[in-house]
Amino acid sequence: MDNCEINFKTSANILDNAFDLLHPTIEILKRNEDPLYIIADDKELKAALITITTSVELLLKSKIASIDWKKLFYEPSKADTNKLLNGDFKSLNFEKCLAVIESISPIKPSHKRDIEIIRKIRNKIIHFHSNIEKKELVSLISVGLDIFIEFYRTYILSSFCEDQDRTKDIDNRLKYVKEYVSTRLLTLKEKYKTFNKPKTFYFSECNNCLQDAFILKNNNTVKCIFCNYESDIKWIAEFHSKFNGLTKICPKCTFHSMCAIHSKEDKEEAWDCVVCGHFINRPKQWNISIQSHLLSANSLKEEFKNTPIEQNLK
Repeated sequence: MDNCEINFKTSANILDNAFDLLHPTIEILKRNEDPLYIIADDKELKAALITITTSVELLLKSKIASIDWKKLFYEPSKADTNKLLNGDFKSLNFEKCLAVIESISPIKPSHKRDIEIIRKIRNKIIHFHSNIEKKELVSLISVGLDIFIEFYRTYILSSFCEDQDRTKDIDNRLKYVKEYVSTRLLTLKEKYKTFNKPKTFYFSECNNCLQDAFILKNNNTVKCIFCNYESDIKWIAEFHSKFNGLTKICPKCTFHSMCAIHSKEDKEEAWDCVVCGHFINRPKQWNISIQSHLLSANSLKEEFKNTPIEQNLK
């Protein structure tokens, strides 16, 4: 075999091993919050942290192998194909994986600090020097999964020519785990921070995953960045229209997003934009419970009120 073939086969095998360890981790974490499962105990959560950290390590090594299989050896000058195929060699340790990746590629992983944190805690657990509370274990496992997903999607999915995203169902499987959802949303909102967002209460909750995580994908579509659920903006306006499903283009944001909030009995028309909150004649009234106070508001979310319409669309 030539080096390219060895790189391909070795990286593919390591990647499969990384996913083999990933799935038990997901099942343990899922049991921690999902009402349909018996809650995982501390021992299982410690095991899950060890396995997700090992999965991340294997993911990094898979990327290294795809570039140069010799770099998997602790001493690359002694790299040997027979030892590689037999697994009889001292491999690169976790501590050096990121340094090696950065030295042989332009990759600069964004989770370096988090990787180092979970690596150190894994070592403490393995060597019996860690007494971590359950909530922190769940948070650390969530961080590990977040690292795995983002590194896989950014640096492996396309370059390895994967048939499909093998991580695509993880967010949905763990949507009841609060710590996991919070961790993923922090990453995803940072990742999509340059995208425009709908600013109204019409998009406070995704119908599929119940998260407040919508972006404007294009002039016709909104997308939930947590579960990838998409919906047509005009259809949303039609759904909320009180008069024969009437809709029209908003003069401020120019989306086909204004719904009729007047009824047949009203003397004048009234329109409300589901995207930017612009209204004609009168706004839609909302009863929103915020910190135990019942508020009657227009359609704009509180965080976007008292700002120019141009800012509301950013």
